[in-house]
Amino acid sequence: MRGFAGLVALLLWPALTCAQPQAERNHPADHFALQLPLQVSGANGVVQLTLPLAVYQASRQPGLADLRIYNDAGQALPYHLDLPGARSEQSASERSATLFPSLQAGAEDPRQAAPVVDLQVRADGSLHWRSDAPRSAPDRLVELIVDLGSSGADERLDSLRFEAPADAPTYRALLQIERSDDLRWWETVAVEQLDWLDAADGSRLQNDRIDLPSGQGRYLRLRWRD
Repeated sequence: MRGFAGLVALLLWPALTCAQPQAERNHPADHFALQLPLQVSGANGVVQLTLPLAVYQASRQPGLADLRIYNDAGQALPYHLDLPGARSEQSASERSATLFPSLQAGAEDPRQAAPVVDLQVRADGSLHWRSDAPRSAPDRLVELIVDLGSSGADERLDSLRFEAPADAPTYRALLQIERSDDLRWWETVAVEQLDWLDAADGSRLQNDRIDLPSGQGRYLRLRWRD
C-alpha cells in the first residue's frame, strides 16, 4: 500500500490569480499563512477529500483561489475544487384559488316518482285538490375545477390544503387530482384520502393536505372517488 503525505496550504498574498505567471503562483510551502498536514493511504491516483472549516476561514480569495496542495517533496500537485453551490432561499406561502364547481342534477326519488295529489272536501261539499311534482334529490358535486392563477417563474405548487365542511364534524373523502394547462388534456397527479375525525372527548384527527409532484399546469380538477 502506497502512502502520501503533504500539505494543504493557503497563500499569504491575496492577489494571486490564475492569470499570473506560473513561477509567481508556485511558491514554496513555507510562504503560506496556513499549513495543514495531509495523509492519504492507498494506491489510488485520484482521491477525494473534504476541506476542514479552517481552510475556508483562512482563505482571502474568492473560490479558494489561494489554495495550494504540495506533496512531501515540496512539489505542487494539481487538484479540482468541487465548491458548494449558492444556496437558494425558499419560502412557502398559502394563497386561495378560484373554484368552479360542476354539479350533477339529482335523480328523482323512486319513492316519490308519481305526482302527489292532495284531495280535500270543503264545508260546502265541494272538492279541492292540489298536485305536487315528483321530488328530486339535491344536486350533487361531481368535480371541482381550480384556477391557480398566474405564478412566477420561481414558484411552484407543492401541496393543497383543504377545510372540512362546517356541518360535518366527521368527514372522509378519496380525491383524484388532475392537472392541465389548457382545460383539455388532463394528467392525474394524485389519488389521496382526506380525513377529519372527531372523538368523543372533543379531540380531532385530521389529514387535510395532499402533496403534489412538480410540474406545469394552471388548472386542477378534483374528483370525488369515494
